[in-house]
Amino acid sequence: VAALIVLLIGGPALYVSRSYRVFTSPDQQQYVVVGIQKNEMGEARAAIHKTVTNNTYHLNNVDEIASLLGYQIQLPTNIPSKYALTEITVSRSQQDDTVQIEYSSGNDSIFIDITYYEDRSGSSTSYEQDKQGQQFILDNGEFVYISTNIQSTWGLYQSNNLDYLIDGTALDERSILSLFNSMKK
Repeated sequence: VAALIVLLIGGPALYVSRSYRVFTSPDQQQYVVVGIQKNEMGEARAAIHKTVTNNTYHLNNVDEIASLLGYQIQLPTNIPSKYALTEITVSRSQQDDTVQIEYSSGNDSIFIDITYYEDRSGSSTSYEQDKQGQQFILDNGEFVYISTNIQSTWGLYQSNNLDYLIDGTALDERSILSLFNSMKK
């Protein structure tokens, strides 16, 4: 009884609120991420304080990303040597910053898509999958969801303000985990 009372009183303090919710469609073909709308009357959106207009930039080197955004992003350090950097696109808006990086080797590619949200409220993203994937624990204790779609394997790391997707046509679960575990700023 004492343990139940402690749990009822202290339990809510242990609950960590997320700004999004995830679910798999009934046919398991979609992994859906939906931003939870804040229910605070009169609260101004955080994006109002961001002084960025909608722009898209094409960069030549990953070192240019931080100077454009004004902050560092984590990137995998062990991209297999057979892959060459083919494209970097950065899109900035009031709601989010999106960085898309593609590496290619013949017909194979590794695609990295990183989205930082000012406010995830009301946003929705859907990731195609052949069937429901599963969660894995990274070396740093964080979780990543890994699934497959047609001829690629993809992994998704999420936090309250971040979606980080790595998708590879010639990669398996172990390769995706290795890329996430090699991230650095």
